[in-house]
Amino acid sequence: MKKGNLFGWVILAATGMGLLSGVGGRSSSSQLAHYPVKRSHIVSEAGTPVVEIVEAVAEGVPQRLERYACRVRNNSPKEITALAVRWTITWSDGASESSDWVSQSRDSRLDPEGRPLAPGEISVFESLGPHIVEGKELKSLHVAVDYVEFADGTSLGPDFSGASQRIALQRAGAEAYRQRLWAILQEQGREALIQRLLQGEDQQESESAGNVAAGLTVRQLAFLREGKEAYRQRLLSIYRQRGVAEVEQKLLRDVTATGAKVHLQR
Repeated sequence: MKKGNLFGWVILAATGMGLLSGVGGRSSSSQLAHYPVKRSHIVSEAGTPVVEIVEAVAEGVPQRLERYACRVRNNSPKEITALAVRWTITWSDGASESSDWVSQSRDSRLDPEGRPLAPGEISVFESLGPHIVEGKELKSLHVAVDYVEFADGTSLGPDFSGASQRIALQRAGAEAYRQRLWAILQEQGREALIQRLLQGEDQQESESAGNVAAGLTVRQLAFLREGKEAYRQRLLSIYRQRGVAEVEQKLLRDVTATGAKVHLQR
């Protein structure tokens, strides 16, 4: 059971607020039990948490982990541009134990708000659905900060889940897509740009985008597509809320930010 999902950041007060309704507060069902979750932070040489899991909760029944969530706080003096946590879920059949892991990550470059996590702010990660293992019962959970990328380009964390590579590939997919959209805008105009955004890409174009990563595995190529789709959804959100002119400005800002030479991939 290995998953990599993109999650937004939610700014919350550090104290005085439950994690999530139905998870951090009272259970939505009296039959669901709360399971303890072990937490591992990224700490300084002095032992002070630099990126800290301030709260983690899980609930379910012995044969089913219904939902789980955590809040991660940036205790550093620097903005965080990418962040990943890794959940380890241990099951028992009475004679032996086995574990699954789930990786969750977010990237400010692809997040709808497009804003880094500032010092003191908190990011919320929540599960997308239940986990079930036939013939086994839930034993324990452990959540750890696995990877952190700061705005100055430095990074921390063991990166056991390969989050840094996943994020890099998602960014590469988004960048390849941005270049194609910019070329369409320059060569065909705004109407063609919006039509392409609404339609998405056909299979041939998608395969062409994958050419930038020849030799990668199917899973790695999927990360490229995830990045492309995340960037597409971000632009669609801008278009629906603020119009095509803002989409054009967004593309222009990203061209300026990357400093990349724009070209049409054929």
